[in-house]
This record gives sequence, structure tokens and C-alpha cells, in this order.
Amino acid sequence: MKIPLPVVFAGVLICFLTGSCSSHLMDRQLEKSFRLDRKKKMDDQAFEDALKRGADPNMELKNGGTPLVMAILRNRPDHVETLLKYGADITRGGKRGSTPLHIAAGQDRLKCVEVLLKAGADVNAAGAYGRTPLMEASRMGNLKVMEELIDAGAKVNARDSMKRTALMHAAEAHKNSLPACRLLMASGADAMMEDQDLKIAAMHAAALKHTEAALYLIDLIPDLPEKPALNLMIMHSAIKGNDLKVLERLIDRRPPLNRSLSLVLKGTRIMQVHGFYRILIRNGLLGKGRVPLHWAAIENNLDAVKLLIARGADPLQPDELGHTPDELATSREVIEYLRQQQRQQKNILESRIKKK
Repeated sequence: MKIPLPVVFAGVLICFLTGSCSSHLMDRQLEKSFRLDRKKKMDDQAFEDALKRGADPNMELKNGGTPLVMAILRNRPDHVETLLKYGADITRGGKRGSTPLHIAAGQDRLKCVEVLLKAGADVNAAGAYGRTPLMEASRMGNLKVMEELIDAGAKVNARDSMKRTALMHAAEAHKNSLPACRLLMASGADAMMEDQDLKIAAMHAAALKHTEAALYLIDLIPDLPEKPALNLMIMHSAIKGNDLKVLERLIDRRPPLNRSLSLVLKGTRIMQVHGFYRILIRNGLLGKGRVPLHWAAIENNLDAVKLLIARGADPLQPDELGHTPDELATSREVIEYLRQQQRQQKNILESRIKKK
């Protein structure tokens, strides 16, 4: 008995629609199981059932994430394993290019990191802003995750899109900055690498007043007393970060406090490097002949002003435009202190002239 073609097509269409609807329902069930408001526990049974009945493990959830990302955020390594078993894409994570491993590393999800690495996740993948998973862990100070990634072959001196390394990110971490830096250094990190702004890790730490990390990184710099330009550049970061302990440590290395960075660098090979001069001007380090006391005055950093003058900085020294430090400050307290010091300095100079 022949079945009419319209009946065959109708049957195929019904099967297709039924399967499609079923799959769609399972996708909705899978999404619902995560309880995206995160105020309630996951519905584990609904999660398992949805995957078994054909839910798409790579579907995009309403919040823009994927089931794998949600499992990581929920800190459910068991669900991460299940999703991978059902075909979840181990490379698909955030919209900016981060992989699930980047997210797990940044969120300090150690067990999830272990599962992803075991499943073959790329430990050196470039994610948002070119960061690697190790950089994401380093910038958050997630020590255990950092150790796991390094053991898995993470490149310690890899650079992101701003040429920053994991050590620079660790120097800026708001927790565990010092131990994170120590861990990276013990694993082969280079403390002298520069980012696109010619900043080394010590400068990043000093600018955020991460004193212990900054002092540790400064002590790693070989022959700093013989590198006055580098000393002044780190000093600029310490003044901006109001890190007096770092500033004092740098002054102890006897940099030329009353010479501008442009004078210190004059005639050196480094000034011939393409773009070097422009970068330093952009960062306020070159141009106008300014010295550390000028920088401190511009920042209205009274403590730094006092320390610099106490250690030999000249309050009367003008920049190339003829501006003395008091003319660059905007804080009344800083201006008054500088002018007081200027009067004292003038009196000392006048008394010396009279003696002659």
C-alpha cells in the first residue's frame, strides 16, 4: 500500500517540529536549572535531565553567558565535567574573548581550573585585552590557581595587548600582591620587562601604594644606584601613589634629586630608541625640566614634598618655564610649606654670601 506523498511530508514535518520543540524545551529547562538570579541553589536534577534529553550545552543564556560559564561562576566543578561530557565548547566563554579557563582563573575557582586543564583547555590562550589565564589569576592574587596554571605550563613572561606581564598584574593585585610577585619570580618572571608605557612591575606596585611588593621588586633591580634614570622613573610612580616608604628607599639609593630626567638621560643610547621620548612625555616624566619636587607639588603631596626637601631637594629650583614648585601646587597647605622652605633657603644663601 502506497502512502501518499503529502502524508509522508506531514509526518516528517511533525517529527521535525516535535524534536525541535522538545530540544527548545530542554534548553529552557537547562537555563532554568541555573536559577540566574543566583539567590537559590541550582536545580541539579533539572540540569542533568535537560542534558540527557538533548539540551544544547553551548546555548547562550539570557545573561549572555553559557552553561559552562555559569557552572564555573556557581563553583560547580562537577557540572563543568558534565557539560564537557555532553559537548560544551571549552573555548567559548565571555563576549570579549575570554575562555572558561580565564573566567575560572579570575574567579579563583581552583577545582574548575583543574577540570578544564585536564580536559585540554589552552593554558596560554589570549583572552580579553590579550590576557592569559595566569594574568587573570595574578591580577586577583589567586595564589593556588596561579600555582596550578604555572605547573600546567603557563608562560610566566607572556605579554597582553598593553605589553603587561603577569608580574605587572600581580604588582597591582589588591590582595596577595607580595606573595603573588614572589611566586612569579620563583617561576622565572623578569622584573625588568617594560610595558607599552615603559613601566616595570615595581612602578605598577608603587603607583598603587602596594608598599611591600614595590620594595621587594625594587630590591631585585641590579645596581639601582648606577641607574639614576630608572630610579627617578620609579620615584615618579611612588609620588603619584603617595608611597613614602618606597620614596625613601629610592632616595637612599642617592638619585640626583635636583636634576630632571631629561638631563639624566641626555646623551644616553636609550633616548635614541624610537618613541621613547614621546612615551615619557605622555606620562609626565619628560618635558619642562621638572624634578621630583615639582612632581610632588603637582600632586599636592605634602608628605612627599617634606621628605624630598629634608633629603636635599631644592625648593627654589625652577622648571624650564621658570615655575618653582610652589607655583605648580594648588593646595594652600603645600604652597605655604614650600614658600616657608623657600624663605629659609634664601636666608641660608644670603648668609653664605655675606660670609664671603
